[in-house]
Amino acid sequence: MERKFIFEGLNGGFQLNDVALAVGSDDGKVYAFSTLGGSGLTMLTTTGAIKSSIAFTSQYFAVGDDNGMVFGGKFITPQPCAASTAADPTQTSELDNMRAFRDRTMGQGKEGKWLIDTYYQYTSEVTGIIAMHSDIRQQAQTLLGEALTVITAYQKNNDTDELNEQLTQEQADQLYEFAENIKALTNDQSLKDALTKWEQDDLNHWQGMTYRQIIQEMER
Repeated sequence: MERKFIFEGLNGGFQLNDVALAVGSDDGKVYAFSTLGGSGLTMLTTTGAIKSSIAFTSQYFAVGDDNGMVFGGKFITPQPCAASTAADPTQTSELDNMRAFRDRTMGQGKEGKWLIDTYYQYTSEVTGIIAMHSDIRQQAQTLLGEALTVITAYQKNNDTDELNEQLTQEQADQLYEFAENIKALTNDQSLKDALTKWEQDDLNHWQGMTYRQIIQEMER
């Protein structure tokens, strides 16, 4: 629960830093709460109407309403993911298609769910690596572009030529090389283990299969 501090003799306005917020009221008191370890919506009751505008730090905000209530909370910043970091800025609609494919197709099967869960478990680490290494980012962009082509074809028509193409040895080697590069650049052993499992259980199994068959594997 957020702590509440009352200081006598201060009128209106606010004071703030990245540790605490203070919002003044017309009763000459400042109502404040600590931002250390706090999150979610917090409500503090004052004895007078709040005169100040919104107060905020880089992470938290506080604002008063006409009923003399102080509402505070923590800003929610969307976590960047590896795909959006690697994608070209013009690929917004393609990324939306990929997310729909994730939810409606991959998320329906045991294998697909494992891939989704593993991706989001380690996306922060992989995103950092992609952002810091231009060669890895280029690899990711190439692989992502190929995946988006297949996903778009699947969503438009489940019987297109693209889906009947096989995952070639060259493409499998590119995926393997990308995974090995991530393993070489991370200190997270569990991420290395997850990538090794993916290489052994999925990538080796997918070689020679058509994209349609691979998608069907994810749905099971």
